Amino acid sequence: DSISYIETRLEELQSEKEELKEHQSLDRKRRALEYSLYDKESKEARSELEALEEEEEDTSNMEEIYDSLLKVKDEILERENLEDKLINRSIKHDREKIQTEEERGEILSIKAP
Repeated sequence: DSISYIETRLEELQSEKEELKEHQSLDRKRRALEYSLYDKESKEARSELEALEEEEEDTSNMEEIYDSLLKVKDEILERENLEDKLINRSIKHDREKIQTEEERGEILSIKAP
C-alpha cells in the first residue's frame, strides 16, 4: 500500500515536473516576446525623437536664415534711404546752382545796356 502511494506520488511529481518545465518554457517565450516588443517600441521612440531633434535643428537653421535675410533687407533699405538723401541733396544743389546762374544772368542783363 505504501509502495502504491509512493508510485502514485512519484507519477504526480513527474507530472508536476513536466508542467513546471512547460510553464518555464512558456514563461521564457513570454519574456522574450515582451523584450522584443519593448525593444521595438524603444527603437521607434528613439527614431521619432531623433526625427524631432532634426526637425527642431532645421527649424532653428531656417530661423537663422530668415533673421539673416531680414538684416540684409534692412541694410538694403538703409542704403536706399541714404542714396535717396544724396540724390535729393544733389538735386537741391543743382537747383540752387541753376537759380544762382539765372540770377547772375538777370544781373548781367540788367548791367549790359
